[in-house]
Amino acid sequence: MTTVSGRPPGRMQAQTVPGLHRRDVRPSILALLERLPQTAGFVLSAAFEVLAWNGLAAALMEDFAELAPKDRNLARRAFLGPARADATLYGISDAAEFRHHAVVELRSTLARYPSDPAVTEHDDRLAPQEVCAVVLAETTGQRPSLEAQSR
Repeated sequence: MTTVSGRPPGRMQAQTVPGLHRRDVRPSILALLERLPQTAGFVLSAAFEVLAWNGLAAALMEDFAELAPKDRNLARRAFLGPARADATLYGISDAAEFRHHAVVELRSTLARYPSDPAVTEHDDRLAPQEVCAVVLAETTGQRPSLEAQSR
């Protein structure tokens, strides 16, 4: 069964408001997730928010329905760590590379949606040294060391 962030499927108001990135999941995408029972599938917004997922994604990764919407953000989780101390970041083999990718994509999203609060609001719990290391690496072309990326 496919779950959509606590809201009914279909078009949501966000798509009609200028300056906001879309958070709706088309019914055809929801149907596709349901037709992939042997593949973990999920849909992300431009800001890395998990919007929809199928049963295998919930079983292998996490049951996103049990999380508050702000805790369903994969970029935030990459920098802050899992909500529970005993959890990993979904078995990502190269967390530094994922963080680097998240910074690049979030900068692009911020440029496209500069007035969207979901994009512009930051989490005060983000460790500045980790974010700075990734941004520095992205802008200079130098890859950050794993020590700079880990807690």
